[in-house]
Amino acid sequence: MMRFFFVLCFFAAIQFLSAQQIDSAALERIEELTNALKGDSQYYCSIRFDRAVDYRSISEHEKAVLDLNYYIDNCGAMKMAYNLRAESNRKLKKYKESLVDYQKAYDLAYDGKGGIMFEIGFCYAQLEKTDSAIISYTKAIELDDTQDICYYNRGLLLINKGRNDEGCADLKKAMTLGLANAKYPYTDFCK
Repeated sequence: MMRFFFVLCFFAAIQFLSAQQIDSAALERIEELTNALKGDSQYYCSIRFDRAVDYRSISEHEKAVLDLNYYIDNCGAMKMAYNLRAESNRKLKKYKESLVDYQKAYDLAYDGKGGIMFEIGFCYAQLEKTDSAIISYTKAIELDDTQDICYYNRGLLLINKGRNDEGCADLKKAMTLGLANAKYPYTDFCK
């Protein structure tokens, strides 16, 4: 028993130190990139983008949004930039701003549209725009019918609107796709 406890503590310590190394590496890169911005650089766009990615890795989402604002305004529209800014705004619970950027990322995307449409549905749900969320989840499922979380979220919204048969079918589909947590609301609302 004591050996198991020691091993558990050892792995926890390694994870803690790894997280600190990642954070310190990101902080060092941010400092280097910030210093590079002080010079006369022809690479402002890529520096701002790279720094935004590092800010996101240490959960400095406000700073990431500022760098991504610069990038989008001055360096051109890119799906990844809109998507990253949308994700950072979502982390900041700025769902309206996030929704606008996810839509732009969707319009620019040639692949991965199902995942982006899921995020659009999530933002609508957070803004309590249930019908729009259901439509977005439906479109996400049409684009990629393997997204168990889309079925789950849409199912819960449908049940909340009193459309239990449809909602229960979605929860059941989420379970068959492997989302084990779907069994709890399914048990509560569908039997």
